[in-house]
Amino acid sequence: MATDMVSVVEISPFEALSGADTAWIRTEAQALLAFAAPEAADRDIRIAAVS
Repeated sequence: MATDMVSVVEISPFEALSGADTAWIRTEAQALLAFAAPEAADRDIRIAAVS
């Protein structure tokens, strides 16, 4: 049953990530959101820029 709920994972890396690392993190975050909030209508993965 889908709702209007949005689930979010926000990641703040300590150092710059390679493209491969970013892709791996996105894959793992998507799996986490699917497990933690399967009813969410939308899933958002945010990776902050390193400052």
